[in-house]
Amino acid sequence: MNKRKLIAALVSLILCFVVLVSSSYAWLMLSLAPEITGVKTHIGANGGLEIALLGDETYVDPTLIRTGVGDSAVVQDSTVSNLSWGNVVDLTDPAYGLDRIVLVPARLNALGGADGSGVVRRNMLCVAQYGIDGRFTALDTGAVSAVYDGNAFAYRVDRQSYGVRGIGTAGSMTAQQTALANARSMVKTYRSTALANTKAAWETYGAELLDICLRRYYLNNDSFTRADLTAIRDASVTMDSVLDAIDASLRQGVVGLAASELEDEEEFRTMAAVVESPLVPLSEVLKYLPDNLPEGFSKTINWLVQNQQMLTDSVEECNRLLSDPDPDIRYTYSQISDGLDLLINAHDCWLGDFRMDTSNAYGRMGQDNVLTAEAYAGIMAAASNFCGNYNVFFAYKQINSVEVVTSSTESPDHLTTISAVLDMVKPALGDANVDSVNLTDTYGYLVDLGFRCNTTSNLLLQTTPALRVEEDGELVQTQGGGSYMRFSSNQLAPNQIGTLMAALRVGFMDNQGNLLAVAAISPEDFVVTEEGVDAPLYLQEFYVLPDGRLLITGRKDDAVIQALPEDTATVISVIVWLDGDYVTNGQAGITPQSMTGALNLQFASDANLKPSDLPIQDSDD
Repeated sequence: MNKRKLIAALVSLILCFVVLVSSSYAWLMLSLAPEITGVKTHIGANGGLEIALLGDETYVDPTLIRTGVGDSAVVQDSTVSNLSWGNVVDLTDPAYGLDRIVLVPARLNALGGADGSGVVRRNMLCVAQYGIDGRFTALDTGAVSAVYDGNAFAYRVDRQSYGVRGIGTAGSMTAQQTALANARSMVKTYRSTALANTKAAWETYGAELLDICLRRYYLNNDSFTRADLTAIRDASVTMDSVLDAIDASLRQGVVGLAASELEDEEEFRTMAAVVESPLVPLSEVLKYLPDNLPEGFSKTINWLVQNQQMLTDSVEECNRLLSDPDPDIRYTYSQISDGLDLLINAHDCWLGDFRMDTSNAYGRMGQDNVLTAEAYAGIMAAASNFCGNYNVFFAYKQINSVEVVTSSTESPDHLTTISAVLDMVKPALGDANVDSVNLTDTYGYLVDLGFRCNTTSNLLLQTTPALRVEEDGELVQTQGGGSYMRFSSNQLAPNQIGTLMAALRVGFMDNQGNLLAVAAISPEDFVVTEEGVDAPLYLQEFYVLPDGRLLITGRKDDAVIQALPEDTATVISVIVWLDGDYVTNGQAGITPQSMTGALNLQFASDANLKPSDLPIQDSDD
């Protein structure tokens, strides 16, 4: 394989946003026309890295993304081919409505952690409220996300939609209406996320956990390796994400039910902000419980709080034990048993007719390959009390597959019960019969994407231009120009253009709202060209303050956005907004269309792809 073909095999991914930017304005006074509008988007992938636009079902469970040969063929309508794994996601189709997006200054609605990390709330953006004198008075968290229905970005009150979403406000909806509608959809979404992550834990670590039990109870082994303890630690981290999703779902249940009881809008907003904050321990949420909660809700919260702490302690203990640098270190069963039992308690799991903590269970391996987990046989089984009974398969050594079946007696499960109650109640303030509301103002947009690589790697933001594919002929549009911004104006000076460009943010979030990375330009890199003002786009070090303000503290040393596990779909949402904390009156032009230009994002995988070892045959053979 020649050098050019090796270069062509490099994995890279391009996401091109062409953004027309009109005037930005101060937060201090009401603007006449602060906006960024006219978005056109191309997204592409190549090599071992694949991409797909997500929808309502595949956002929750990306294993449902179509993978058949030809599913993403260019001869299909792009709105169809975008939904399957492939090389390009084309968002220029008017059906996505990106050309209707108008961005006005906003603040990311994030909750800052003690370490400066951020969790983006379901409302995504905080928007300015103004007094009768035109001055900024407060931040409103009532923004919602909506998909384009052909005429407008329409917010469906009965569900949360995914794919290409505008973020904005529907002026006709009360806070209670919005919160109840969001709660109805988000309880279901978080339930599905918890279930999918639980299955992923079994599929990824089930064989290793089962093998530890076999060696302990069948072979009477009391010596376990670093790999064994690492599997317990990593499975615990995955299950921690399950408990986080259940936690978020329960909080949404509290907010939704409170929206049906509290008539004072300001009182409700204050309560909802506290309950939704992950900085407020779930145990503290109990004091805000409304009267119409399902029976046993408090007990459910107490169980979750207890197991969250136990799981955190277990991960910390695993990390402490793994800190020993000796690669051949051995651990006794007593050192690893607490962490293992927290995940799967062998005494309450069965292989065929025998409990897993007996030697008889493993004597029939290859014959009775059904692992039945009782309701409280560790967190991996107890998740079924919240998400419903499930079955999942994993491969184990020479056995093709082991089936895991849970046996929870909670029917319906806890989160389904909460969903049913939410569907029956009405908002305390506002019309209960609204099915769909058009967004009246937009402040940002999201693109929900699935990524998959055929080897373990990191997803990177590529700043230096790099070819996505290589051909002998002329380069195509999506072959890669790196990540950059280019804007021009007939009324703003280059330094004004650069300052406005510096206020545009591109954030990357996982499906739990964790802010993975933030991209922006570095002001010192501005270059004035004949086409306008250019500046490369880099990942930035960021810090989210407790009040939600996003601080950019300098360029990040690396370009890593997210780790990509081997051949496993990863959900990442790209959010674009104009950061109002960095926009002033003096940066705006005197007409609505003060600046136009392009925002180009290119991604890459750091996987070291290797050429095939297949023998090369002569053409005459």
